[in-house]
Amino acid sequence: MRWSRILTTVSEAFPLCRRTGAALGGDTVPIWKRNARLAPSSRLLLSLRARRGLGSGDLRRRPHGSAGYTLIELLMVIAVMGVLLAMAAPRIHSVLQHAKVNAAASVLAMDLQYAQMVAARQRRPVVLILVPDTRQYLIRDRPVGGTVFRTRLFGQDTDYLLDELLSTTSAMEVFPTGITHASTTFTLGLGGYRRHVTFTRAGQIRVLAGS
Repeated sequence: MRWSRILTTVSEAFPLCRRTGAALGGDTVPIWKRNARLAPSSRLLLSLRARRGLGSGDLRRRPHGSAGYTLIELLMVIAVMGVLLAMAAPRIHSVLQHAKVNAAASVLAMDLQYAQMVAARQRRPVVLILVPDTRQYLIRDRPVGGTVFRTRLFGQDTDYLLDELLSTTSAMEVFPTGITHASTTFTLGLGGYRRHVTFTRAGQIRVLAGS
C-alpha cells in the first residue's frame, strides 16, 4: 500500500512539472533528465549539496579560523627572502659603486667647464690643482696665494667615497680662450671601477666609458 502511494505521488508530480514548464514557456524536460545531461563534475557538486544540505553560498564560506598563514609558512617565506637578498647584495653594492664614480665624473666635467667660464670672465688664466692623496682638487688664480674659486672633495668624508683620483698632470692651466697647454686625462675610481675625463688642448671636455 505504501509503495503504491509513492508511485502515485511521483506520477502526479512529473506531469505537474511538465505542465508548469510549458505554461511558463520553459523546458518541459524532467529534472532527473536535465541532471543526467550535466557534466560529471556538475553532477558531483549537486550531489554534495544535496547530501550536506548546503547552498552555493555555504560552499564558498570558509570555516571559522582557517584564514591566514601558519608560522612555518611565514618562516619559510622569510628564509627564501633572506637567501635572495644575500645573492643580490654583491650586485647591488657594485651598482652603487658605479653610480658614485659616474656621478663624480659628471661633477668633474662640470667643474672643468666652470674653470673655462671663470677664466673667460676674469680675462686671465686659472689653474686646476689636483691633490691625489686626499682625492680633491681646487680651482684658483694662477698666482700663488690667489683667489680660490672652487674646492671639490671626493674622499672618504664625502658621498662619493672614491679611492682613486689621478691625472696626467698635477696642475692644469686654463686660458681665457678655454684652451690649455696640453691634453689632460683625469681618472676616477672606486672598487676597481674607473671613469676617465679628458680635457683636450682645444678645450673639449669628454667623459669616457667606464672600465
